[in-house]
Amino acid sequence: MKKSILVISLVLMLVLSLVLLTGCGENSEKTNNSGNAPQTQQSKGNYDVFEAIKKIETTTTFEDVNKLLGFEGTLKSESDANSTLSYKKYRWDLTDDTAIEVTIYDKDNSANIVAIYPSDMIKNEKVDFSKVNSEMKKKINEKDGMTYDQVVEMLGGVQGTLDKKTDRDEAYVWVNAQRGSLTVRFDTSTGKVTSFNGVF
Repeated sequence: MKKSILVISLVLMLVLSLVLLTGCGENSEKTNNSGNAPQTQQSKGNYDVFEAIKKIETTTTFEDVNKLLGFEGTLKSESDANSTLSYKKYRWDLTDDTAIEVTIYDKDNSANIVAIYPSDMIKNEKVDFSKVNSEMKKKINEKDGMTYDQVVEMLGGVQGTLDKKTDRDEAYVWVNAQRGSLTVRFDTSTGKVTSFNGVF
């Protein structure tokens, strides 16, 4: 009798251990593609924040963005009636911590698009800022300037994240494992770097 109770106890402990280990394994897998940051919840729109900013054109309208994202945005602010620059800023909250903001200007029907997200979503341990101060400053002032591909190569081969778009330029962001960040603006007509700034 004592022997069978001992065997049953051992079997129950083994099963319990397996259940606990399996549960721990599932939790440790909840990371994004880079393996550095936790995933956020499912977007309530048709696209996540990173795909959405790529698809929205700088000639868009409020109705166009509503249709593209699959739900209606909210008006966040607008210019005063007497303002010389008339605009309306709209926001689409895709998740609790990601959103798209679009400012539409009446004068030329152009739009500024901004992606909002936690920097942890794009941090990457392969991002290398060691050459930014010594080489990037010099290269962007040279006759040929500097292209996106050259910036990617300089920063360790890591693609940037499209962060802002206007009809004149696009801004890409890189974040390293220590949460240092670099924003680089590229002229949309030439594809060359116009400016950069960061904290790293």
